[in-house]
Amino acid sequence: MSLPWRATIAAVVIVVTSSLVAALPAHADTSGTTESPLPQGRAIANTAHRGASIGAPENTLSAVQQAIALHANFVGIDVRRTRDNQVVVLHDTSLDRTTDVEQVFPGRAPWLVNKFTLAEIQRLDAGSWKSAAYTNERVPTLGEVLDELSPSSTGAFLEIKHPNRYGGADGIGEQVVDEVRLRTTWLAADGLNDRLVVQAFNDAFLKEFKVRHDEVVVGALGSVGDPNDYKSWADQINVPHLEITETLVDDAHAAGLAVSTYVVDDAASMDNVIAAGTDAISTNDPDWLHDVLTAESRVMQDPNAPPPPSEPTQSVLSVKTPDTALLQTRIPLTVGLQGVDGTPARWTWVEVQMREDGRWRTLQRRVTNRFGELLTSVRTGRQLSLRVVSAKSPWYAAAEPVVRDVETRKATTRVRLYGDARIADGASALLHVRWVAEDARRITGSADLWARPSGGRWRVIRQVTVRDGNLELRVAPKVDTRYEIRARHGSWWKADTDRHYIDHVG
Repeated sequence: MSLPWRATIAAVVIVVTSSLVAALPAHADTSGTTESPLPQGRAIANTAHRGASIGAPENTLSAVQQAIALHANFVGIDVRRTRDNQVVVLHDTSLDRTTDVEQVFPGRAPWLVNKFTLAEIQRLDAGSWKSAAYTNERVPTLGEVLDELSPSSTGAFLEIKHPNRYGGADGIGEQVVDEVRLRTTWLAADGLNDRLVVQAFNDAFLKEFKVRHDEVVVGALGSVGDPNDYKSWADQINVPHLEITETLVDDAHAAGLAVSTYVVDDAASMDNVIAAGTDAISTNDPDWLHDVLTAESRVMQDPNAPPPPSEPTQSVLSVKTPDTALLQTRIPLTVGLQGVDGTPARWTWVEVQMREDGRWRTLQRRVTNRFGELLTSVRTGRQLSLRVVSAKSPWYAAAEPVVRDVETRKATTRVRLYGDARIADGASALLHVRWVAEDARRITGSADLWARPSGGRWRVIRQVTVRDGNLELRVAPKVDTRYEIRARHGSWWKADTDRHYIDHVG
């Protein structure tokens, strides 16, 4: 059994149902061979679990882009369907762990993915939970991930969650194949057959899928007994790493099955599965695994990928930012990186730095996309001087750094004081304070309540704290009284005042 790569791009791997795991694009030989067709010491595939999820938010385009840049042979992602039958890349049944759905849709618990439309899901921030550097990262569709992978040498493990909930092989199975055909040449009639591997914990689903798409490689996912039980319909097995043994691998190879394993993040486990002869390893840290495989001369290379030039091409950076910005907001930053011939510098590391105390401090280290762009945002400070630096790669030399200065200012605010306008003798009045900035941020800050009774002078009667833009308080004027709220300035906002008159009926 060979371990073929697609003609121009690494194979795509589709993993179906439960947890995301690695797979290898190998087509099974079910002829009943008794000797392992896979020699020891061969290359091992490096699969980035949910993308390069050690550094980027899982199952996002940023995680995919970083996996490509970190030499991953495959990217492991999860797919499921929305309420309007769109395929999105997301692991959990609910949106609450990896998005801000609780803030955006507070009344729709338990926030199940299949209860939201694609338009609703794409309003969510799927990156801030990992790091502020990924603020406003979105939940991608399967099509967007395929578009990103298509021009690369990295394939994908796509775990279809709960396929029987979405019509099984006739439903989401066909939909996934259609997405692949629409966006790639991986299933071209004249191409290799090992471009799509469907794996599942659901053997019945896989068997039905194999009948429909015999050209697609199928893998059994999860714990296995006798590998010979799978060879009549599967092409490979994908086993938890604690269950990998040399005997299991040898038996699977003898049955014509490739062996992959998941999820391996420590050195001892990496050594164990490599020594056992496994064919592919899924990890959250593909950079580390690449180093381990490099040290053992076991890195899998795409033989059809063009070699890098003898000398890296010169590259040019472009940076776009607003000229001015409000303090303590996030401003968009668009970075473009291309060769001098205009070709995009794809999947290249870029650093965004900020000048602080006379030195450049790194804010973000990210990767450009397939267009050679990095679309991100940075938080503003009192002085914002940014520098963007690109890293050298085998393809592109480091570009001349670009510096951008952004003028920052405090936000203007609007404070409102309103409430009861007329009270009887001996009664109290309820006053309300609302305090927001010009960009609708609600302010938590200090304010002073002043009063001027009829015939008297202004005096401070209370010091208050407005929280999240709101405050309620009671006053008990003895005569007609004018009140004034004087909201103080803060670290990023300006002060404001407002008045309210209460007519006291004696």
